Amino acid sequence: TNCHATPHRAHLHDGRRCVDLRFLDCSPRWTADGDLTRGGTDSDRLVTEGPSFIKAYYQRPGSRKPRFVVTSSEALANVTSSLPGYLEVGRFDHNQDGSEALVLLRQE
Repeated sequence: TNCHATPHRAHLHDGRRCVDLRFLDCSPRWTADGDLTRGGTDSDRLVTEGPSFIKAYYQRPGSRKPRFVVTSSEALANVTSSLPGYLEVGRFDHNQDGSEALVLLRQE
């Protein structure tokens, strides 16, 4: 998929260390009916469950709140209501994932 085809780690490093990047799982899976779906993935749960998903996500072992968050404009309200203390520092319209925009947030 487009979101998995971008070599983020190949471009976001300073020569000494790689940037710590984490992504919500959006891996498609086959249903019992033979359809391909992303239903039930972390990305889907962010949109459908919103704040309750984010709270549960950051209670997982080893998780920590990031310095930066990139989210779709459609999920922005869910993210900002669940992660107080983040400011919008960038917006990228007409991106390829089908959402209106990608929004970059930075922890205050």
